[in-house]
Amino acid sequence: MTIRRSPDLIPVLISALMSVGCIRSGFLGFFFLVPLGVVAFGYSLRTAWFAMVCAVIGNGILFGGMALFLDYDPGEWGTDVIYFSAMVVLFGWITAPPSSGPGFLRIRTAYRIMAGSLAGALVFLPLFIALRHNAGFYAFIKSQLEVLSSLYISSGGADVVRSSLLEQLTPDIILESLEFILIRGGGVASCVLFFCISRQTALMLAWLIRRGHPGGNLSGFHVAPGIIWVLSGSLLAVLLGTWAKIAPLEIIAWNVLVLCIILYLAQGGGIVLFFLNRFAVPPILRVICNIVFLFMIFNPGMGPFVLGILTFLGIAENWAPFRVQKSNGPSSTPRVGN
Repeated sequence: MTIRRSPDLIPVLISALMSVGCIRSGFLGFFFLVPLGVVAFGYSLRTAWFAMVCAVIGNGILFGGMALFLDYDPGEWGTDVIYFSAMVVLFGWITAPPSSGPGFLRIRTAYRIMAGSLAGALVFLPLFIALRHNAGFYAFIKSQLEVLSSLYISSGGADVVRSSLLEQLTPDIILESLEFILIRGGGVASCVLFFCISRQTALMLAWLIRRGHPGGNLSGFHVAPGIIWVLSGSLLAVLLGTWAKIAPLEIIAWNVLVLCIILYLAQGGGIVLFFLNRFAVPPILRVICNIVFLFMIFNPGMGPFVLGILTFLGIAENWAPFRVQKSNGPSSTPRVGN
């Protein structure tokens, strides 16, 4: 990639239109960053940013026209524009080459995803709190809850306890619980998942279209040694904030703890991939292993167990470097370098 190349207008227009089309389609809204990521990985940096600017402007104009003709609330238009623009800009920084931008922004991709997810959560949470008090959104949650409750009660037969618990669920309780989870790491974790899925999908499509393979390999990913102390400190801060009922301390500590856990989860996944590559697993068997692994993760019964094992495996590598030759003499503290 080079900054001096002029932008390719056709990829710019196609990716911007597809991004705006995805966010407006509803069904494909989750993947609205993928077309922009394909341009970021397959074309020049200038082309990628030009496409993102066009997508932001196009989304603002399109939704502004819809709001004008369909008599939308101006606040809804502003919320939509802020969310779309913030996610696009953050994703542009995440997918940019590590050597691009000012010196203080030149950090590893994994830490860009963490920082971008934290910023995304800070943007999303105030919008969610404002949306929570929107009458239309409240009515939508209420209608969906009534449908799900009726279906669940009918499938449960004459279970009085189950019916009583479901009847106690109200939109207020659901929204309060969701807000409680989001501000305590749920928002950050959701943004990490969103950015990672968008990035990996864009990488795969860019490889298919351009036959290039940008980006690093997870099998070589190592968390900085000092993060183990951040993890320990945030865990203690969560316990202290909960015990002393200091909500700001508890909220900040939960978000830091979630970020640390995600980093060690990625390191644990890198260890597994390292051994798969080391033992030269055939491509077909590797695909089967990936499918089985994804099935285990998304299985409600096995998913938390598998993710927990990977996280503890990543943490354990601070004292047992699985992917490097052990140095002479045991060490009781985390490594100084990777």
